[in-house]
Amino acid sequence: MTQRLTYHLESTNSLNDRQHGFREGKSVYTAINELLRNIKTARRDDNHVLVLSIDIKGAFDNLQHRALLKTLDASAFPSTINRLFHSLLQNRKVTLLTPQGRATKEQKQGCSQGSCSGPALWKLVANEILNQVWPDNVHIQAFADDFVLVIKADTNKSLVEDMQNAITQFSSWCSENELAISTEKTNYILFSKMVRSPKITWNGYKINRVKSFKYLDGSKTEHGVGAAFCVLTNDIWAYQWSSKLNDNNTVFQAELTAFHEAVIYASHLPNHNTSKIHVDNRASIMASSNSKSTNETARKIFKILLSKPRIKVSWVKAHAGNIGNERADQLAKDATQHGQPYSHTKLPKPHIKGLLRKRMLEQWQTLWKNGDTGRKIYNIIPSVSLRPTNWIREDVIFFSQHGPFPAYLKRFHLSESDYCTCGGIGTALHYATECIYTVSWHMRKPAPNFEQE
Repeated sequence: MTQRLTYHLESTNSLNDRQHGFREGKSVYTAINELLRNIKTARRDDNHVLVLSIDIKGAFDNLQHRALLKTLDASAFPSTINRLFHSLLQNRKVTLLTPQGRATKEQKQGCSQGSCSGPALWKLVANEILNQVWPDNVHIQAFADDFVLVIKADTNKSLVEDMQNAITQFSSWCSENELAISTEKTNYILFSKMVRSPKITWNGYKINRVKSFKYLDGSKTEHGVGAAFCVLTNDIWAYQWSSKLNDNNTVFQAELTAFHEAVIYASHLPNHNTSKIHVDNRASIMASSNSKSTNETARKIFKILLSKPRIKVSWVKAHAGNIGNERADQLAKDATQHGQPYSHTKLPKPHIKGLLRKRMLEQWQTLWKNGDTGRKIYNIIPSVSLRPTNWIREDVIFFSQHGPFPAYLKRFHLSESDYCTCGGIGTALHYATECIYTVSWHMRKPAPNFEQE
């Protein structure tokens, strides 16, 4: 069901290209590259730049089902997919056993972050704010539920005004979907020579200025990536294992590595012993229960579990007071600084692709800078980018000067003369600034020292 939804979203290009989370071909590297590109472009034009990192409180847990259904109804989904998710999200109830008896409550919100459909449903709603019309000096992008606004302006006053207007627009979308912003975790970075920090507020609360953004989770900290597990037998700590992974490995890889080592340890115990492995990461369990998983470590776990049915695996909630889980978490954090290096986990594909992309852009930039052709365009666009320019056909003809101009046609022996009928040399700049037959389209001719030949 989720695969059908995701396939439809991607095959019909329904998702905004500025959403980088939970998508094939997108990653944290593409998100960072797009963010840096916008900042560098704005700074190259001598603009003040303000980057706002927005934190939504419990985005997945607080997403209203009626907002999801409204978005589904407004989208051009096949009726079968629409009906499936309507059936899934309606008439949901949660029942708990309490000392006073059963307690039942209707569930009207939430799509678990670790669930199969959660990311796809969240992307559907988040797509609304990305598709809204934003001013030309405002850039918005997202990685799953993490949003970033980039504002550029030439004065402090306009920078603050434009940011506050953007915040108002984003806040309206949050209100429509009953989502709340954590003003304590929402911060901004200023790229400018301004001495005083601009005063930015969100619904009356001051937004703090910081020097950097850090996103830490699981066993990944500023010191690196760690993985660990521990064994509790008859209330006694019987064994523990921890190791430090490569700094470029992901938290998911760390979780799977610890899971794999725990399964190996359990498989070597006597056959008459039943072993229970508690994991606080649902994604690891789901990947390891799929024999066709694309993750090599997950497939190894699956094979061991299949051959050792006495090993049982269950999910436990993280940071909920579970003594074993808390100890393993602390061991993993300690391993980021003092653990033995673990070399069996391969580097993630997005990281390798990012390195190749970076190397390719560097080589491309060198060729573009030192080349002999395309110098007119180089003077306008000195930096290479994978992002297409938004030039229309007429822009390309004018700036490249490859068009129906006598000077161009003569150069390629397509005309006997490079003169315009008015007597001047028929270049693109001539028609735009000098020719007596195109006066109504004239613009001011640049000074000789600014004119590019």
